[in-house]
Amino acid sequence: MLFPWGVYECTQNDANGQYLQSNLAVLVDMPSDAILGNFGTFPIFIAPPNTQHISFLQDDEERPDKEALRNMGWREENIGCAPERGIKASRGFDGKRKQYALKHIGALTINKSQGCTIVAGLAVEISSQNTCPWEKEQVVVTFSRTPTSGLTIIVGEMNFAVDKLWELVTTSNQWKQMMESVLNMVKINSNGPTEMPQHTLPFTDLYPFTLRGSSVLPTDSTGYVYLLISFRNRHFTYIGQTENIVQRFRQHQSGRGAVGTERVEDQPFAIACYITGLVHYTKAQRMGLEQQWRHYRNQLDNDDVFNIITQGERLVNDQNNNAVINGTPDGINFVRLISSQN
Repeated sequence: MLFPWGVYECTQNDANGQYLQSNLAVLVDMPSDAILGNFGTFPIFIAPPNTQHISFLQDDEERPDKEALRNMGWREENIGCAPERGIKASRGFDGKRKQYALKHIGALTINKSQGCTIVAGLAVEISSQNTCPWEKEQVVVTFSRTPTSGLTIIVGEMNFAVDKLWELVTTSNQWKQMMESVLNMVKINSNGPTEMPQHTLPFTDLYPFTLRGSSVLPTDSTGYVYLLISFRNRHFTYIGQTENIVQRFRQHQSGRGAVGTERVEDQPFAIACYITGLVHYTKAQRMGLEQQWRHYRNQLDNDDVFNIITQGERLVNDQNNNAVINGTPDGINFVRLISSQN
């Protein structure tokens, strides 16, 4: 892909076939379509030795003319094609590769560029279904890599590129759904001042990856009430409270968490769900929630874990309704980490 003032790495051999040290190169004038169509040579300016940064390519800098470039030590060379070489294609076919001996400086994939700031500008091809971004996140990364939007070049037919970008940025995905649910739980981004927030987060329905161990558990020490289940014994559940759920979960896994989780036959455990938002609760109040949840569990006709989870949701709703009635609307939230296979 060639464009005026594009920065390249030149790796051409000289006329005698000797390899030349790679250098930075800048294309000042675009070659004609006739030259490119016939793989003809065209002039390009080679940077002085040991050049690491090209200051005049900053957005607010004036581009020098060719004479100014020569005075700064740049030399003009003709660039041609690299030696043609054969390649093995699929299904037994043989092919030949013919290309110019230039490589884009900073040529990289959209995802690879995440976190980079590309001060000289970038180009992205959006010309067909096979040469365009396919995820919303890639669009975000592409258009946030340069200091100003004018340094981002889109290569391709304009209407197709615009339609494709609009399709990607307006398509919902699991990350968007999950973050909107989390924000709604903490009373941010709700649709209106009178709308009651949803206090239950179905994590397994929203989280795009498989949950394993304690990798998705919060690490802060703000207080939690939680439900443990056993991988080995489907009849075993344990309801507890703690300040730090990650530390407490590790204690349970090691058999040192509580008397009720000492049995090796019940280990290992998983956290089925937990109540959060308890920063304004004392330890005694957390223990009160724990006891009430156990009471609801013991009133059930069976030990199905999803019925116990439902009782935890009931407990959170009761607490939040009472808080509103009493004029203390600091809501608590319920996070469900497992779902039924049915």
